[in-house]
Amino acid sequence: MFVLFFPIQAAFSTLLTGPIGFFTAWISILQQAGLVSVFLVAFLLMPEIQRITFDAVLSNEFADDVVLLGKLRRIVKVPFWVKCGKLLWAIPAVFVLPYAVAKLLLMMLISTIPFIGPVLVVLLQAPSKGLQAHSRYFVLKGYDKRQVKAIYRANTGAYMGFGIVATILESIPFLSIFFMFTNNIGAALWVVTIEQKQKKEKAAQIKKIHEAN
Repeated sequence: MFVLFFPIQAAFSTLLTGPIGFFTAWISILQQAGLVSVFLVAFLLMPEIQRITFDAVLSNEFADDVVLLGKLRRIVKVPFWVKCGKLLWAIPAVFVLPYAVAKLLLMMLISTIPFIGPVLVVLLQAPSKGLQAHSRYFVLKGYDKRQVKAIYRANTGAYMGFGIVATILESIPFLSIFFMFTNNIGAALWVVTIEQKQKKEKAAQIKKIHEAN
């Protein structure tokens, strides 16, 4: 990829920004290589591995009840009409791969813009990257799209910050796969913190009710 695209991108950047265009083109090419590698690994290898890792971290950090409830929810018999509704909701998933390919191409195109391109790519990917980090958690808790949107609105800054850091780390050549693992583990540990906070709040509410009675 470097041999094929760097000369073209370097020439384009140099025409726009002068000699510094070689440096900006180099950064853009490295970011594009990271985007492609993350895309391929995310669709071919990582989903199941990330799921297992996420569940293992939760279980190890004393949030096993979240994992067990999620698995029990799959085992319990679901009414036929509920299954039909879930199938209808799952229809858009058929378009995930074409959408992801189109998004990848768009991000690669934006990254070619000298100076601001790589920064724009990070900022554009950060919201979805941050929210995607907790996708497994939302499945385990049984949240629907409305609940997920409400959670994101209430924690936009946190998800944006996590997404920015995760996107930057996963853009580092040769280390992108490693950081995909560490980001997944970090997201799971974040869930542990959320669950512990919720349990403390519930315990405090129960204590107040008992004291009032």
